[in-house]
Amino acid sequence: NEILEDIDGASYTTTTERDITNAGAFTITLRAATSTRPSLTFTGSSGSRMLRVQNSNSAGGVIIEDWDFRHGVSAPGIYLVEANGSTANLTMRRCTILWTSGGPYACLRSNSARSVTLENCLFEDRRGSTNAGALLISNTDTTVLRYCTFTTNSAQNQSAVVRVAGHGGTESLTMQGCILRHTGVASPASNNAVIKFATADDLAVYSGNGNVFSHSSTSSQVLARVETGTNYTDIAAWRTASGDDANSVESNAAVPHNALFVSESSNNYDLVVASPAELTALSSIATVATDLLGRTRPQGAAYDAGAYEALVADPWQRNLDRRVEVLFPLEEGEVRRKVDEILAALLADTSNAWELQPDGAWERLTETGNSSFETLRQVAIAASQA
Repeated sequence: NEILEDIDGASYTTTTERDITNAGAFTITLRAATSTRPSLTFTGSSGSRMLRVQNSNSAGGVIIEDWDFRHGVSAPGIYLVEANGSTANLTMRRCTILWTSGGPYACLRSNSARSVTLENCLFEDRRGSTNAGALLISNTDTTVLRYCTFTTNSAQNQSAVVRVAGHGGTESLTMQGCILRHTGVASPASNNAVIKFATADDLAVYSGNGNVFSHSSTSSQVLARVETGTNYTDIAAWRTASGDDANSVESNAAVPHNALFVSESSNNYDLVVASPAELTALSSIATVATDLLGRTRPQGAAYDAGAYEALVADPWQRNLDRRVEVLFPLEEGEVRRKVDEILAALLADTSNAWELQPDGAWERLTETGNSSFETLRQVAIAASQA
């Protein structure tokens, strides 16, 4: 296996299409070697891709980790990143793609590929172009999307955050714990959708759970669309049609997008407190250890949807295997007396305490009348009046 590491977190610019071609049954890994994320900006001509991944051996693959990809000119391109060909295997982890101007189509296209896996990625389409979107999945054997945030602001006809096409019904597309955000409203709005499928065969390959489908309108925007058939305007209709997304949620104008992200206008897709994306992805969903910024997942009781895990007020994990304990002596007499007083109050608690039973189960004490909270409150009051 070959590991190619960026050595300095530099920013690179390319004017021509770059290919990563793996001719063997091994893995090429392109990743950042420092905490500073490397970036690649495309300034090429119309009709070009920035990066194309190909494998001539189906057992080979390419992994890209911790890179930022950007489109630097207004001239139309096709795709910034493409997995191309029946033996192409591409995995991207903690990567971002931002396309701000020019050109139709998607930030990333999977074109008749063998497999594509995206984890903790952020793809932003800010072009407002016809047929625009963050991701185009075309005739791909296996596609896995986990904990990603995909957005488009296209107000043009036929746009979608994610579009699925060219499948025969035997492939698989699994989407878990992702946020799909559509901020554009076209006329007619029924031609746009948060997620779009070309045919019923494309819908048949889909399975999902723990996702957030977000759009700007309460009524006219379509949540999901089969281009040869039906529009699904809400999460209930979509669940009935797909048989999936039992634990997914919908966020529209009634649940505004500014309740999702810290600042969408500033490209800050961190989750706000009480975001609909918090705790959306259930523990049964296949998990990843960190988010796009390297934060441990989960921070709370369950995994949050999207590329970013929301920080909780107390992020300290109660796990002795990953915790460092520091012991030191208390030598000053008054300090020792105060600590003894606090410990005595806590140990005497019969209102808020649990006891470990011989079988390993915890049992809550049912007595009342001796609360450590009340005892320590009285201690504090007495100390303030002394």
